[in-house]
Amino acid sequence: MVTDFKDPAPSKFFYKLNRLAYKLWFKLLLFSLALSAFLLLARIFVFEKLDFNESFISIKNNAFSYFEDISEYKVSKVEVFGASEQLALEIEDLVKNTLSGKISTLSVSNIREKIIRMARVKNAFVKLTAKGNIKVEVIERKGLAVLSEGKSYVLLDAEGVRISSFVDWRALPNLPILVGKGADSQLKEFVSLHHQKLHSLISEIEFYEWVGERRWNLHFKSKLVIKLPEKNLGKGLELLSVFIEKGFLDNDKISVIDLRDVHRPFIRFKNSSIAKTYAHIL
Repeated sequence: MVTDFKDPAPSKFFYKLNRLAYKLWFKLLLFSLALSAFLLLARIFVFEKLDFNESFISIKNNAFSYFEDISEYKVSKVEVFGASEQLALEIEDLVKNTLSGKISTLSVSNIREKIIRMARVKNAFVKLTAKGNIKVEVIERKGLAVLSEGKSYVLLDAEGVRISSFVDWRALPNLPILVGKGADSQLKEFVSLHHQKLHSLISEIEFYEWVGERRWNLHFKSKLVIKLPEKNLGKGLELLSVFIEKGFLDNDKISVIDLRDVHRPFIRFKNSSIAKTYAHIL
């Protein structure tokens, strides 16, 4: 059967659109546009229907309150190790005053610097423990000798550092007393002299005099004075040992044993008549 009906040809626009529908990039483009439109509509709906301001304000306030509580948290304990009882108390007071009781003002390095400035402290190590305690480990300076300066006395350590001062040397009766300008700068030599070469005489010596910034005099409790040489100290101490063996240091009739010239030692008696009785020994 033949009719006159003909299928109309598609327009060029729909033809090209139909062709694009089969392209992958075109499909992805349509999907992206649809997704963007959906997200935009969803955002408009959520922010119009729901109010998040109250929730955000609550979170902010809670956070500030938490940090404020932390800043007000007080150090529960200060632990000091390696220090004498008195020094430990002083360090505890210093740490508490530095912190003002608040963690917010805590600076371990600042605390350490302040502790090291204390005269009796040689070195210190500070740390904050997990329990909120301040732990301080101290290397305390130990007194070696007492320097006499007029009416006051200064406690010195082995490095010549002035630890403290006081007016009564009897507060530290077991420490040697040094007299004379510059004596505190001779501690290295003094330690060798005192602990190694005069060990047997320590209990009998009242004080050590540094004379003319060059040599030592030994002043005994018996009022005997021994003048040691500036040079050849070893030889002078050998001569002193000889006099000790002969009993001269136990003799209350001798006032001075002068060893400044090791080749011509001199002994001064309290009177000339006594000197004659020792002529056979000398």
